[in-house]
Amino acid sequence: MIQSVMDSSGNLGGIPSDLTTLFQPPYTDGARVHSNSWGAAVAGAYNTDSQNVDKFVWNNKDMVITFSAGNEGIDCSYYTTRCVTSGCSPDGIIDTDSIGSPGTAKNCITVGASENYRPDYQYEYPSGTCNSNPTWSWFNSCSYSVTPVSADPMANNANGMGAFSSRGPCTDERIKPTSSPPASRSSRRAPISTRLSSSGNLQHPDGSEDLLPLDGRHLHGQPAHRRHCSAGAPVLRRRVARQPQLHHQRFREHARRLQPERGPREGHADQRRLGHDSRPVRHRHDEGDNRRAGTRATTCRTTSRGTARVDLYHSLFPNLGYGANANRVLEVHDVSPGLTTGVNDSYTFNISNNANPLIVTLVWTDPYGGTAGGTALVNNLDLEVKAPGATTEYYVPNRKDQTTTSATDTVNNVEQVYVTTPVLGTWSVRVKGTSVAGNGVSGRRRSRTPS
Repeated sequence: MIQSVMDSSGNLGGIPSDLTTLFQPPYTDGARVHSNSWGAAVAGAYNTDSQNVDKFVWNNKDMVITFSAGNEGIDCSYYTTRCVTSGCSPDGIIDTDSIGSPGTAKNCITVGASENYRPDYQYEYPSGTCNSNPTWSWFNSCSYSVTPVSADPMANNANGMGAFSSRGPCTDERIKPTSSPPASRSSRRAPISTRLSSSGNLQHPDGSEDLLPLDGRHLHGQPAHRRHCSAGAPVLRRRVARQPQLHHQRFREHARRLQPERGPREGHADQRRLGHDSRPVRHRHDEGDNRRAGTRATTCRTTSRGTARVDLYHSLFPNLGYGANANRVLEVHDVSPGLTTGVNDSYTFNISNNANPLIVTLVWTDPYGGTAGGTALVNNLDLEVKAPGATTEYYVPNRKDQTTTSATDTVNNVEQVYVTTPVLGTWSVRVKGTSVAGNGVSGRRRSRTPS
């Protein structure tokens, strides 16, 4: 099913002010995955569009909605009619906090862009010329003018982020994007995600413009408030659509440990699986997490890049394929109804072989929050993972191999614990209903507690 949001002038004027009216017709017709490659540059803010996405998924929990993160990845400078700075000095590192809306929603899968590995690619611009393995400064000498980003080739590292891709975190410190499939050097003329000029046209390295074709149409004169487009979201959409079918088929055939998912599939299950077996993305021009923290980040989900590249194969077949260990096991729990304040769910499991890391991921669908600022999270659940013999010490969510006696995550509705070499024995997992303020009522905002 294809929905058009083009108006009679070929612009994106068909996007409704209330996005729930965009999602409802295909949902009524049976669609359960909705892919969107448009958005607005809002510097990580949670706004009305974000709120409407969260509202629709909250009311239709079997719907999966994907949005592009945006193409606002810059190093302090950007083109308008000339190269201007955004109030800082370029340092060769892509700036954080540039996720677009509605990608700042909590209940959608927000898609960034990693690099392809195509070092022999020929970039033909101007017409009739060939540029072998061009760098980001060649593509955009304004936004990427200082090393290391200026000297970095555009598609020589599959574990690197595309310089143009918008980075997290959101304004309230939530981790976004959700995932970043390959997107640079995927077409003949330009990266698959492109920067548009103020007039809505494709902007070339020297500032000149061409009309940007998108599915046979043009984005000429597109209003600035909804101007970025991307094909990263469709790349991920195909994986999301196939995942539930393959997931159930896999476990029926091989009888792996699995608590059956009863009733309709919920969208948060796809977020959990996509993030559970991702491959990390890090680049020397993408050290925003380190700069923010002051030290090298030891995270499994980074605030600027999320869980990185999706590894669909290992999310479905954890013990098969390249680099897999035959003893690796996946266990899934979909819990319905959800928790209320003060109520916990507890699990135990035994680890007899630590050749594999231990990864525990918690995802839940959250009611829509308010747009007046502060933390968008409404219902706060907490993930506690304890090693054998531990009493008060547990692993820090969204950090790698770090333990604590008190730290919690109060902003994300996706929490993940990563233990590189788990000790042998019986581990315990507890999911706590710390503050379920919404308790099924949409629209309430939970005040952020002091850290």
